[in-house]
Amino acid sequence: WYVADPGKNVAFDLLVVLTDGFVMPVLFAIAGFFALPSLHRHGPAGFLLAKARRLGLPLVVVTVLLCPIISYVIALGGATNETYWRYWLRLWPSMLDWRPRLFDRPEDVLALQGHFGPFHLWFLGVLLLFFVLLVLARLFWPQGRRFSPPSAGYGRAALLALAVGLTEGASQALISDKAWGGLGPFFAVQIARVPLYLGMFGLGCLAWHRGWCV
Repeated sequence: WYVADPGKNVAFDLLVVLTDGFVMPVLFAIAGFFALPSLHRHGPAGFLLAKARRLGLPLVVVTVLLCPIISYVIALGGATNETYWRYWLRLWPSMLDWRPRLFDRPEDVLALQGHFGPFHLWFLGVLLLFFVLLVLARLFWPQGRRFSPPSAGYGRAALLALAVGLTEGASQALISDKAWGGLGPFFAVQIARVPLYLGMFGLGCLAWHRGWCV
């Protein structure tokens, strides 16, 4: 992403398709599958506190200490000749900048110069948001205990998965897959993928609730 090599190889395209197109949605489904039992065990406050400690703290530390190296490499490709230390200090005012940001094209990532950003840790911020939404949903729908015995409903699962796929297809048709949105220094998401990630997370929650996978 950040150092453009004119040499191309299809093997790297296949690697991206495998990791970005398959692994990431599956990871969101797994996160949803284990989120509900954790919420039952710890309660809303304990659940969110645990997620803040395990996901939020690493997100903040790495965003502040390691991710600036990425934007500094981008800056070096421009006209800057300042040292990394001076560059890092110059980022700190961006901690107060929580205006929404939109990157329509790959080169728009240059707008992150002068800003802290999560870069490859974007999924941690998205997961934290989904966990908060899950807790809010439980407040309005408290009868979320697991079916006992498990309720099959595999046809319903297939229909829901198809609905997620169709919704994501519509999103991809309407929104560029290269479009990213950001809010503050710790949150960024690929806008066209939101229905996919949210849908897979919800399917994971439902899979545990209905006992589909055990």
